[in-house]
Amino acid sequence: MVDNIIITIGEILHHIPALKSLNEPSNLSIPQAGIFVIGVIMFMLCTWASYQKAVKDFEEIDL
Repeated sequence: MVDNIIITIGEILHHIPALKSLNEPSNLSIPQAGIFVIGVIMFMLCTWASYQKAVKDFEEIDL
């Protein structure tokens, strides 16, 4: 469900005149690079947080 919402928002953004340049791969802009960097940082933080939770949950299990 969430993935469909994200895809829909991404497709809508291409039709907003001020954001049309985000769809052009030859036109790398500062906002595009900023969005990419924010996405990479969020991915790293979420991966780290899920790893820490998995470690905590695994240590609670009495094998």
